[in-house]
Amino acid sequence: MQRSVIALAVAVLVGVLIGSRGGQEVSQKETTENQQPETQPETQPETQPETAKNEEKKKNAPSKKVPPGKEVPPQWVAVEVGEEASLSDRNVIVNDMRRGYVYSRNSPRPKDGNEFVIMNVTITNTSSQPITVSPRGDFKSEDSNGVRYNAQSSTQHENAITSSSIAPSGQLTGNLVVEVPQGDPVVKLVYLPNI
Repeated sequence: MQRSVIALAVAVLVGVLIGSRGGQEVSQKETTENQQPETQPETQPETQPETAKNEEKKKNAPSKKVPPGKEVPPQWVAVEVGEEASLSDRNVIVNDMRRGYVYSRNSPRPKDGNEFVIMNVTITNTSSQPITVSPRGDFKSEDSNGVRYNAQSSTQHENAITSSSIAPSGQLTGNLVVEVPQGDPVVKLVYLPNI
């Protein structure tokens, strides 16, 4: 009998909870219906859910970080021979490129299936402060598939760019050696300075 009483009490409690929840939904629905006019003009646009409105506003809202007409310069660039690219405080141009470069002592050597390319590069400081250039960390090559290779750290080649500083409005022209797949039709110099 005690189990029957407990089961009955639980059933009553569940019924009360379900009934009160359903009553709340009905009263909310009735309140909403009472607030809206019975007929809506056909020209009134459909209302979108609040989240869709917010997303649409975000898409169309102007950027608060970048003033109109002032674009943020890239942090790195990839340039081919004859191309010039600008960063926030410097420009870089690849003046010339020679494939099949071999170091005088034949060391280092490229990996099998690759070749060394020597590139003549000019970097111009466009800022009012000195900038630094580091061939070890700042430069890579990029092949036609978008694969990147580190530039050679060796400076045994002629007119090698070494770690240095460029004065405001100054220029540095020199050579870098990069590795790429042999005969790849597209070779780019990737410049990612530590700005």
